[in-house]
Amino acid sequence: MFYVSSDENGVFYVVDGLQRLSTIRSFVLGDQYLKTKEVKYKGNGFKLSNLEFWGKQYNDLTFNELPVNIQNRIQETGFTFTIINPGTPEEVKRNIFKRINTGGEPLTPQEIRHALYIGESTKLLLKLSQSNLFLEATDYSVKSNRMMDREIILRCLAFTVRGYQNYPKNHDMDTFLSDTMRILNLKNKVILNSSEKKFLESLNNDSIIIFDLDKISQRFNLAMKRSKEIFGEHSFRKSYPGKRRTPINKGLFEVWGNLLGRLSDEQFLNLKINKSPFIAKHTELLNDENFIIVISRDSQKFSSVKTRYEKLNELLNQFINA
Repeated sequence: MFYVSSDENGVFYVVDGLQRLSTIRSFVLGDQYLKTKEVKYKGNGFKLSNLEFWGKQYNDLTFNELPVNIQNRIQETGFTFTIINPGTPEEVKRNIFKRINTGGEPLTPQEIRHALYIGESTKLLLKLSQSNLFLEATDYSVKSNRMMDREIILRCLAFTVRGYQNYPKNHDMDTFLSDTMRILNLKNKVILNSSEKKFLESLNNDSIIIFDLDKISQRFNLAMKRSKEIFGEHSFRKSYPGKRRTPINKGLFEVWGNLLGRLSDEQFLNLKINKSPFIAKHTELLNDENFIIVISRDSQKFSSVKTRYEKLNELLNQFINA
């Protein structure tokens, strides 16, 4: 069984089974044939190995080396597809994906988003996750396996693109992040289908603050560079000089990843001049029990998102103006 999602033009996107389909194609046709389309390479793909059954007969054979009757059986085998129709709500698609990918280790929410929303957004997240500025600011501590790095970057970008004021009051971070990927995917599309138009129309006119991918990248990278200059090894962490370094905090990453990138050169220069008193005030905030709650236990609540942005922005404004 394979699961595919269909758009309004009849184009199918594989939701579950891409690896199986790719493996079958590589075996039956061969990667060299797929690249060159030269008939002499057709069927000379990888060799079978570690077969659970028929290993003695067919291990180490390519498709062309199999008996003709076995080749015919493979080529005549039908596949069964379940099609997710156009117009299916996005949250339903994600729920389907969660349910059908239960054979191995459950997929993370970002792995599901990555599979469903391939396009400009996935390219951008990959590029930024490999950026030296991001890696150095986080001291290479955000793991890339299970796409943890891309999710934390997406959280930051979501508030860059849409602003904290547009974070859903029902605290639905998953939809907020998914919708941001959908927005980014529409950036370079000239013709939108009806579902894409409907999606954009469903958003408030003022809910998309930045839509330019280059500006988004520049602002993100600038924030990474500036955070390293100000906070050093404690960038995006609840720890501070004199304390044992703690892990990256998603709430702090998301806020400082936005606020620092927005500053003018003059404002950032003022911040550097006032670095010591700024760090002292920042440390006071990190020791405030109410603030700790909004960047940890209740971090995804609308009220917490609003509070941490307002508190840190208020702190920043004390030191950036001459």
